[in-house]
Amino acid sequence: MVDNREYVLNQLSNAFFKNSITSYLYVKGFIEDFFQKKENNHERIVAGIEDAKKRGTKFGRKCMQKPHEFEKLKLEWKCGTLSSRNAAKQLGISQDTFLRWVKEDG
Repeated sequence: MVDNREYVLNQLSNAFFKNSITSYLYVKGFIEDFFQKKENNHERIVAGIEDAKKRGTKFGRKCMQKPHEFEKLKLEWKCGTLSSRNAAKQLGISQDTFLRWVKEDG
């Protein structure tokens, strides 16, 4: 983070505050305050997520239930009479999801 602060400060001072030390110090204080608040906010977010996980809060999207037609289409796919793309299309899912479900089932 320190590298970002110095970079921003140097860019601003080179562009606007070449001759004024007061303006330079004012901007430096502003930048330090900004980055400090940003770090504090990030730390609070991380701590909140950790607390939520300890309480058992689930994050992310819920897993989709496999349709009852899946087993039949999986067998057809394994026999070679149906492509994975067509099987996925019939189920209304992506080909990647179909192949992942097949892999999960073993």
